[in-house]
Amino acid sequence: MPEYRPEKRRTLTDEQLYQQYHSESSKRDVKKRKKKKKKGSSVREAPPVSPQRRRMQEQARQREIAERGEDYSKRRSSSSDKTKKKTRKKRGSYILYYVLAGIAATAVLCILSVTVLFNISSFEIVGDTVYTDQQIISASGISEGDNLLRINIGKAQEDITSQLVNIDSAVISRAFPNRLVITVEAAKPKAAFYSLGKYYLMSERGRLLGTSDNLPDCPVIRGFSPDTSAQEGAVLEDDEEKRIDIARQIIDTMAENSLASSCEINLADPLDITVKYDGRIEMHIGAITQLDIKIEYAAQLIGTEILENEQCELILSNPDRVVKRPVHSTEAPVTTPAEDGTDDDTGEEPGDDTTAEE
Repeated sequence: MPEYRPEKRRTLTDEQLYQQYHSESSKRDVKKRKKKKKKGSSVREAPPVSPQRRRMQEQARQREIAERGEDYSKRRSSSSDKTKKKTRKKRGSYILYYVLAGIAATAVLCILSVTVLFNISSFEIVGDTVYTDQQIISASGISEGDNLLRINIGKAQEDITSQLVNIDSAVISRAFPNRLVITVEAAKPKAAFYSLGKYYLMSERGRLLGTSDNLPDCPVIRGFSPDTSAQEGAVLEDDEEKRIDIARQIIDTMAENSLASSCEINLADPLDITVKYDGRIEMHIGAITQLDIKIEYAAQLIGTEILENEQCELILSNPDRVVKRPVHSTEAPVTTPAEDGTDDDTGEEPGDDTTAEE
């Protein structure tokens, strides 16, 4: 490179230096470079670069850096994707293994539970009835050794209530590992239908419990005759007027209003229903509509205005105007001597002057 004074070098631009440098002969440049090497100069001054070339080099370097960065990010993302795929594969294989193991264990447990495990070895009967424990167990159709999971509980409950008339409901529950609990409820007469000198007892579920010649301790229904040919345990069939359903509603509504004493319900005319409560209060209900309001008014009057031994009638057919009236006696009125025309002193009737004329 030609030697220039530092002052002159500072005043020249990069383009001027570039032109002057390349205008010198190549031989001179080579000799000077060799001479400098021989002198032992370790510092080699780079030749000046034109601004265009410098920009091109800078752009090339930036492109190279960008390409390296993209390649690095691609390599890194590809490696991370491969790692994730491997991790997913491992997890998927583990999950599949666990699922297969669970299915196998479940199948083994199911087979054991219906063959070896949970076999019935004892029964527990809950509830007081007229039947023995063995009669209830036999009616259920279940015996010792049967599997708890394989028995048909619904059918066994129906068999108990259908075969044993005095049991109104039966509930069967499993007590693992080997016990069966049967809870029974004894049938109680809900109402008695009077017909042809007999009382036909009906249970809560509407089943015929039997007949009685004596007055039972339950509400009595008159004016409706059930099917006298029905067997014990059969469900009594209702008529077109739904008298059995009406009787149920009246009995339940009176029980809700604390009128639990025995009563007689006359259903001969469903539009003019009468209820005789406690043998002394006759309630004229009329139709079944607004039954709860009518019975509620009657309960209020019985508790506040009607005396303990008072006999009366309550007209409840119109709930907006409840009428209370006393029961008139059917005996002949008692008359005084003056009223029946006799004379207390003589015992002779007035106008009898037979003795005076003689």
